Amino acid sequence: VASRIKIFQNKNCEFSEDKYDFVVANILAEPLISMSNCIVKALERGGILILSGFTSDDNSVEKRFISLGLKIKHRYDYEGWTTLVLNK
Repeated sequence: VASRIKIFQNKNCEFSEDKYDFVVANILAEPLISMSNCIVKALERGGILILSGFTSDDNSVEKRFISLGLKIKHRYDYEGWTTLVLNK
């Protein structure tokens, strides 16, 4: 499976031009929001996006990705932190 997985560690949202079926981002709300356009652009239609690393009392990430056309499939809150599972 390793040949089918790409890992990016950056804050400039430097994805390749490929589209991805599954994207995971575990960073704070502000960077997620600032990178939201390129994250959604990199996600294949029907793809799954998992976002985490932001506090449960802040719904700005959820609102931003919904505004970009994604749908929330699941929301998990644990000890003040949130994980969202979204679908494009």
